[in-house]
Amino acid sequence: MFEKRPQYYDAIEEARKSNDSGVFIEFTLSAVLDTIVEQDKHQVKHQDKHQVDLTGTQIDVLKSLQDKTLSRKEIFAAIGMNGDSRSFKRHIEPLIVADLIEMTVPDKPNSRLQKYRLTDSGKSTIAENRQ
Repeated sequence: MFEKRPQYYDAIEEARKSNDSGVFIEFTLSAVLDTIVEQDKHQVKHQDKHQVDLTGTQIDVLKSLQDKTLSRKEIFAAIGMNGDSRSFKRHIEPLIVADLIEMTVPDKPNSRLQKYRLTDSGKSTIAENRQ
């Protein structure tokens, strides 16, 4: 934002001379918009990077959920792993956060009836990893 400092001072001076704060408000809103747009571009790059960085185990989790919903225990059985809480946090939780899988009972994450299924993003990710 420092690069816009001269325009900032020009806007203040012009607003003072014309006794109208509109010029300054317009400059400020424009600077805020520019910041939001830049942040949005950064966020898209950040999301794209994380979607590519899946572990082999996470890809196996996604594949195990193709065309079905599974409980935590069933997922770990399908990929041949012990399903303790550390494994869940390491392999499944990041997939939920990345919106690649979702809970079937999201308002009760610890429900004994909880199962997991692929989201549209998860289905796309599997398709991309086949190529």
